[in-house]
Amino acid sequence: MLVEALRTHGRRAPVVEASGSWEENLRALAHRLAEFAAGPVEGAIAAIMAGGQHPEFNQTVLDLWRPAMESRHRLVHVAAERGEVAEGLDLRTVVDTLLAPIIFTPLAMRRPMDAPEVDALVDLLLSGSRAW
Repeated sequence: MLVEALRTHGRRAPVVEASGSWEENLRALAHRLAEFAAGPVEGAIAAIMAGGQHPEFNQTVLDLWRPAMESRHRLVHVAAERGEVAEGLDLRTVVDTLLAPIIFTPLAMRRPMDAPEVDALVDLLLSGSRAW
């Protein structure tokens, strides 16, 4: 029952198709993720995972959300193919850099990231990933 609930929730995880520019796609994804991460279900899941007491739960969540993570990696890959980001960027590092503050803020600060914070994060990622 828990796995099915996680599966249902995981299907709601934000995904952005690589249809716009790197900046448009990244900004859209970041704002959707911030809204998603601020929800009570996602907060509870993040708290359980952060506690590290239930490795089977953590692995189940990671397995169920793998497709969403892969779609985020594809955004970076497509941007690299278009020459919008620097060659050789590690896809996982870019995505993890986006996700960490978006998940950490509601978890530890007990508040969602607001729109200016999300935009500042996106601006930082754009600056750091720019193709020169």
